[in-house]
Amino acid sequence: MSANFMSNSRLVAGNICMDTMSEPQAGQSKTGIYIGNTRIYRTPFCLDAAKLVNPHLVVLGMSGSGKTYFLKGIIARSRMYNSSKVLVIDWNGEYNELVSFLNGKTLRLGAGSHINLFELLDAKNGKGIRAVLDAIDRTVKLNRKERAVVYGAMLKASKKSGAPANLKMLVQLLHGDPQNGNAEAKLQQLAGNPMFAERTSFDVDCLLDGVTSIDLSGLNDDGQKGDVARAVLNILIRA
Repeated sequence: MSANFMSNSRLVAGNICMDTMSEPQAGQSKTGIYIGNTRIYRTPFCLDAAKLVNPHLVVLGMSGSGKTYFLKGIIARSRMYNSSKVLVIDWNGEYNELVSFLNGKTLRLGAGSHINLFELLDAKNGKGIRAVLDAIDRTVKLNRKERAVVYGAMLKASKKSGAPANLKMLVQLLHGDPQNGNAEAKLQQLAGNPMFAERTSFDVDCLLDGVTSIDLSGLNDDGQKGDVARAVLNILIRA
């Protein structure tokens, strides 16, 4: 892929896109968001989640084809016309300008905001342990024995009452155990990592209040970004 093509793709994705889609005629839809006209009959089409059997939407296309541009149009119109609540999990920091335009807020992971990934853990049945363990493994590279030791400590931490588990609690559970090998030392390397804070730095309620973007562009790789995305969605489901 040429450098010029990539530059043009970023330029298009950076636009707010409020003026390219014509408006539908009055009375076509009171709750739906106007998308455009059908190709053959030129019939206006409005996306109305309330009328769909399955309200989920997937937008597919090659790089530079306009996916981000299209979604920004839906977000802007949903917010401005229907006062919809919007949460964006932004992989590459492409939605910051739009969120600012809509008077929303951006939480930048690794640049002022942080999350406690251990909130993935379910205290009742230990669900989520493997997801967090894999996130730890991708960051500090645990061997087979260390994975088993950390898994056991996470299982204990998930069953403790009170506040959600965190990195500090896990290190304390491993401290002094001669069987943990280098597991404790490796976990200590995670101190300061924005995915393993003592507690999530933002109020969960604010995520579904108005327009909010979680900017993941400051994280190192797609694996970390995926871990955070799963943690955020898990927090919202359990809130």
